[in-house]
Amino acid sequence: MNVLTGRSRVEEWPRSQNRWDWFGEGIYFWEHAPERALRWAEEKARRSGSAPPAVVGAVIQLGVCFDLTNVAYTKMLEVAFGQVDEAYRAVGRRLPRNRGRDEDLRSRDRDCLVINYCLDKVAQIRFQTVRGAFWEGTAGLPRRQDTEGVAYPDRGARPGLYPRCLPAYA
Repeated sequence: MNVLTGRSRVEEWPRSQNRWDWFGEGIYFWEHAPERALRWAEEKARRSGSAPPAVVGAVIQLGVCFDLTNVAYTKMLEVAFGQVDEAYRAVGRRLPRNRGRDEDLRSRDRDCLVINYCLDKVAQIRFQTVRGAFWEGTAGLPRRQDTEGVAYPDRGARPGLYPRCLPAYA
């Protein structure tokens, strides 16, 4: 409620810093998916016993965006992965794995590590946002040899927002 009344400024919003975050450290939004955002909030409230869930709509200016739907940026991830993998091998450690109870692998430990490393060490510029999509949920259409299938719900998120990238919310 403090967000809606203006008592909580964007700069004060808590950043997710879990080792399993899908797109690395930051503030997450679902793109064009308020129903999915509400379902996530309801699931979290049920698990943690937190306050009643709510969804905040936002207008986000992506600014300098690390857009994982653009092959130029996924190539940067390949470089980052190679460097992280080499560093772990050099000290005799195995990379963390993405994990989960089903094929969703909801705990994205490896993805988070590589994306954070890429943004901190590989990228030549300071990105303001991250955008991407991951397969999540059950198949909307059956997966067959002649189709990639359609999944729902889609997960699109943008963590690491700078406050100036979020000019409006309600």
